[in-house]
Amino acid sequence: MSTTTGNNKNSATTGGTNISAQKADAVAEFTALIKGITTDITNVDPFVLAGQSLPRTLVLGRLQARIDAAENTKAVRTAFHLAVENERAIALDANQLRADLKVWLQAHFGAKSTRLQEFGFTPRKPNKKTAAAKAEGAVRAKATRDVRGTKGKKQKKALKAPPQTLQFSSGQPAALPAPPAPNKGNAQS
Repeated sequence: MSTTTGNNKNSATTGGTNISAQKADAVAEFTALIKGITTDITNVDPFVLAGQSLPRTLVLGRLQARIDAAENTKAVRTAFHLAVENERAIALDANQLRADLKVWLQAHFGAKSTRLQEFGFTPRKPNKKTAAAKAEGAVRAKATRDVRGTKGKKQKKALKAPPQTLQFSSGQPAALPAPPAPNKGNAQS
């Protein structure tokens, strides 16, 4: 929050928005109008406007009411923005304190304790799988691998045989050509 000092006692800048400047144009226009009426048109009373006869004091009062309303809006809006900034600063501090208290309460009562609900926290959910269910799952996974013959990376590497050689009638061994690499990108069927 930064407060700007100047001619206007309600001048403040909050979050990069100069609230004082937002109503300044309207206030300047009506102030100039009042000044012009009071200094340059002193002999006109009443004003006949839109078919109505309005006394000078009523015209000046309504123009001043517009200025007062703009100043009031500016002051209230400035106060609102300052209050929101204050709330955000307090919320940051309080949220961190709440998180720290949650960690402390979990250490004190246990992360899965239902006592945490008394403090407004939800306990960690218990594991849904029992140890027996996990063991059964491991046995089933191994059985599936055995039935399908699936192997891991290391088992596949151990199963690979050395390259085969052919014996020609000349008696010299010749290596078999390597099988073509599978074309992964352009599979045609």
